[in-house]
Amino acid sequence: MNALDSKSRFKRISKKQLWFLLVAVVLSLVVFLAMYPPAQVDRSMSPRDICLNNLRFLDGVKQEWALEKKMPTNSVPSEKDLLPFFTHLSSVAIPFPTCPLGGKYSINAVADAPTCTITNHVLP
Repeated sequence: MNALDSKSRFKRISKKQLWFLLVAVVLSLVVFLAMYPPAQVDRSMSPRDICLNNLRFLDGVKQEWALEKKMPTNSVPSEKDLLPFFTHLSSVAIPFPTCPLGGKYSINAVADAPTCTITNHVLP
């Protein structure tokens, strides 16, 4: 068997067959993508998650306030005390956070985590 014989084993594909093959592959890909949409993570946050993030943010701002003002762990800051620390990292004024479900935040003492009046909105 020489080199010429090995090339003759493969048939040439006509343009019509090539187009048919290309269309079949593209349609298969479209059907596959329609059946299996991309796995997207739901990036919307639940109201509880938003509230917990607000509580974490408040706790961080409260800790920063206590460190900068050299306050004892039993001191309780007011909203007015914490507001200057909201713009500390940003040039835009950030309003005091609120619970998306209408709960009220208690800042509490520096040693204690802030709380929300909604039952299951509690920092771990």
